[in-house]
This record gives sequence, structure tokens and C-alpha cells, in this order.
Amino acid sequence: MSSILLVEDDRLSRANIARYFKNAGHSVEVAADGESAIELIARIPFDVVVSDLQLPGMVNGIDVLMQQKRASPAGAVLLITAFGAEDIKAQADSIGALYFEKPLWLPDLLQKVTGICP
Repeated sequence: MSSILLVEDDRLSRANIARYFKNAGHSVEVAADGESAIELIARIPFDVVVSDLQLPGMVNGIDVLMQQKRASPAGAVLLITAFGAEDIKAQADSIGALYFEKPLWLPDLLQKVTGICP
């Protein structure tokens, strides 16, 4: 069982993805914005952080994933976004994040998470 932080501002998407991960046996914490995610990262060591790119507030998904890499260099990071631009893919790649475009196919996302979790 791996510990996952899911950062997604859409309530329904957040609930569905979290439930999917939990049903697969993972421990899941959720955050609706980047500020909350960074607070959780400071308190809890996560094996994986999965974050949407566009989040409300001043902290976006790249910021969240960079904080996770500073807090836990061995932790895995995944970026999910509806905005599939090459510069975003390059940013994700530069911090070692896997990249997924919405709409998500949850079995693929789970397979990646399961493959990178300790």
C-alpha cells in the first residue's frame, strides 16, 4: 500500500480518483488547492503526489510537485492537465514528473502509480 496525495480542484473528479486509488488498496489524502497540498507535504511523507496543473490560488500543480521533490526526492510526482502544451510537458519532464492529459483513463493512471510506488 502506498501513500498518495491527490491535488484536484474539481470536487467530483477528486472524489472519483481518490475512490479509485483507495479501492486499489492505496492510502489517499486529498487537497483542493496548492496551498493545502503544500501544507500536507510538509507534514506527511507521500510516496506519490498526483496534481492537477491549474489550481485555485497562487500555487499551481508544478509548484506542488516541486515542493514534493524537495521534501521527498525519492517520491514520485505525476501532473494531470487539460492543457496539453509542449512547454507544460517540458516543465513536467524537467522535474521528473509523469504527465497525463485529461480526460483521464483511470486504469492507465493507476497502472503508472502502481508501477512507481515502492
